Amino acid sequence: MFRIILSVFIGIVAMPLFAQINMQDSTATLIAYWAKGDKLKYTAESYTYEIQDNDTICTKNCRELFTIEVTDSTADGYILKYISSDSEVYYRDSLSNELQNWIAKKTEGIPLLLKTNEFGNILDIVNWDEIYNTRLQVLDSIKTITEERLIKATDGQSGEKIKQLQQVMAAMFNGMSNLLLNKNVAINSMPISRALAFHGKRYELYELYEDNLKLPSPFDQTPIDVKSEFWFKEYDATSSWAKFAQEMQYNSDQLVNSFLNVSKIQIPDTEREHIFLYTYFSEYVHTNSGWVDDVVFYTVSADAKKTKINGWSFELVTE
Repeated sequence: MFRIILSVFIGIVAMPLFAQINMQDSTATLIAYWAKGDKLKYTAESYTYEIQDNDTICTKNCRELFTIEVTDSTADGYILKYISSDSEVYYRDSLSNELQNWIAKKTEGIPLLLKTNEFGNILDIVNWDEIYNTRLQVLDSIKTITEERLIKATDGQSGEKIKQLQQVMAAMFNGMSNLLLNKNVAINSMPISRALAFHGKRYELYELYEDNLKLPSPFDQTPIDVKSEFWFKEYDATSSWAKFAQEMQYNSDQLVNSFLNVSKIQIPDTEREHIFLYTYFSEYVHTNSGWVDDVVFYTVSADAKKTKINGWSFELVTE
């Protein structure tokens, strides 16, 4: 059960973005070029698959549309209005399915006003107080639903079984609380935020960039050691589209310990030693405007029993 909760709430910060191409020296400087009134629509998908004994099971598949509109542009940065809509939510686990559908129903269509710097990094949610109050009401409903489910699940169960179910429910509720009510986690967990992360840097075409990073844990914000490899992979001078990609390997012990600090669920040492987390990210960037397309991100995690793939992607809708 801990693996289900662990995979649900992993939020990865990362991923380079916009490029100004200089083909004379084959370099790219990552910068956003937006104008007030720019508006784009994307279709997004997120998924989870579990692989065990040559069987592949889909445990999550969600789709939505979202629009991004530049509502203000200054020398210091931009304000982006982000709105999600038309959500389709499926979780194989019935409780997760009920809760996530409830969250989508209550939160979609509510604009998030995102503040960026001059390069395009998302720095803040301007209307966070409004968003926080809405999500707090959603969380109260989630608490009621989980408590009702816990009463039904523990009917006739032994004391030890009740304790285990209480731990699982508490971990799930704490994870959702962190995801919904922590502003930094909310920013970093948005796919568009991850796609707009590294700007103001210069990269050389085909060069491999290696780095040892310290990224905040999505569970308790403690620093986690991450090995990163990044490429400026290709550039099409005719279309002005450039492709970037990044791979990251997380320190498994630190990630699991961070999760345990929040969940209090015990993981046997025999299982811990087989746990790993790998991530891959790629995207195309239109270098004349700074907007992105065909953004793909996934994580591969595994233990001694199964492999799990969590991912999301989004692409431009052409009308």
